[in-house]
Amino acid sequence: MNKKIITILTGIIVLVGAFFFYQHSGKNDLKAEHTKYLALINDNHDFDGGIKRLETLATDEGQEIYKNIKTEIKIAKELKNIDTDLDNKDIDAAKKSLEKVDTLTVDNTFDKAIEWLKEDITNFDKAKKEIDEDKSGNSSSIIDKYKFNHSALKAKLSEPEVKKDAENKQSSENKQTSETKTKVVSGNTASTGGVGDNDVIPAGSSYVFSGSVTDSTTYKEFRQTNAYQTIATNYVGFNASNAEIKACLEWLIKKGREGAQTLPSTQEYKTTFGNNNLYFKSSIKLY
Repeated sequence: MNKKIITILTGIIVLVGAFFFYQHSGKNDLKAEHTKYLALINDNHDFDGGIKRLETLATDEGQEIYKNIKTEIKIAKELKNIDTDLDNKDIDAAKKSLEKVDTLTVDNTFDKAIEWLKEDITNFDKAKKEIDEDKSGNSSSIIDKYKFNHSALKAKLSEPEVKKDAENKQSSENKQTSETKTKVVSGNTASTGGVGDNDVIPAGSSYVFSGSVTDSTTYKEFRQTNAYQTIATNYVGFNASNAEIKACLEWLIKKGREGAQTLPSTQEYKTTFGNNNLYFKSSIKLY
């Protein structure tokens, strides 16, 4: 009887031992398989193969060992998308997928694959920036400086539209510079009516204002004279442009040569030029 009990107990012990042995062995097998599948993605960059094999671990038993297995599969699929986008020269789409990876990542499981993909995106951006800023037009030497795991990116940088983007950017910058210069010039001439401060007032002005000005007087100098005070007060106003001053001086010269002995009235100026702002206050003689 005792022998039978001992035999039964021995059998039970063997069965339990075998159970735990195979259970532990099974876990070790899953862990080994998991490591192998991750290597397909991280080291071999075989995203399709790695995803398919990781999906075989998304069982109840696999999820007991790897709590994040479903998240790992999601990340792996996004990494595959990035890889495909880079092969298709779609940098923007690759960047969007990379953002998704960042939000999903909870550990360093796929760090090697992520860095491998990021390297191409970073190098593409750097090379494109250099091409955009380069003025020699020799983009080939710039492209050759950078390593690309996806050769399609190097081809994209050599495409006409990339060069055209750089040319358009340069053209836009030149246009902005030109427009800025035009605005400055326009701003400088707005108050002068297209006649510069260093231009000389009309010849014959000394005929009107004897001794006050000469034929070599500039508009800038003229504005400091009593003669300017006179025409500003009686005719053009103190905010008049150089062109308006010029027209007034030419008119006064003409009136003097026609025989006028005194300054014309404000009304006469108004009739000629349509200036309604000023009043006649002086009776200076014309010489």
